[in-house]
Amino acid sequence: MKPIKSALGISVWLLRLSFLFLVLVTFGEEVIAFEYRSREFIVAAIFVLLSVLIFLGGFSSKPTLTVLPGLLICLLSLYTIAMQVMNGFNASLATLFVFCTLGFFFACKGTNK
Repeated sequence: MKPIKSALGISVWLLRLSFLFLVLVTFGEEVIAFEYRSREFIVAAIFVLLSVLIFLGGFSSKPTLTVLPGLLICLLSLYTIAMQVMNGFNASLATLFVFCTLGFFFACKGTNK
């Protein structure tokens, strides 16, 4: 069976939307609590901001709005994984690995129209 190449654009948009939704579900409560002096709030706010930029980057013709936030999400995920790995392997660590992978995907893919 051949892949459905005509649906690639829709799949990338669904990936952008689901990534934004997953980040909001994961970090939304931390951002809404607005404890701006905590490290957790700063990391959560950066994740939310960068995922919004990746989503909005899909509307831009320039790939920078997708590539740079994707790379930063990948790096921020690796940093957060390094900080949480001492707590053991759990679902939170797996979610961060998914964030890292998706960030790297968008850093490599950009906005190919």
